[in-house]
Amino acid sequence: MQAGIGPTGRPYQILIAENSKFQSKQLQQILESEGFKIIGIAETGKELLKLYKEHRQQLDLVTIEIFLPEVDGYAAFWDMK
Repeated sequence: MQAGIGPTGRPYQILIAENSKFQSKQLQQILESEGFKIIGIAETGKELLKLYKEHRQQLDLVTIEIFLPEVDGYAAFWDMK
């Protein structure tokens, strides 16, 4: 059984917030190889908040880079809470 598959057999769904395209692609490849499903990748805090609002009912995990442009990771976290 893969790490990214939940008890129901459905893959855990993740939103990635990372301002480096290289690092977000690496993280996406690692997570997908373990069975996780990537819902979206945000490069800025504003994109993160928009994607979160669109998909929050289906998300299981959000990874957040602290130093995001426009809205930093801390502020985005508090807005999502």
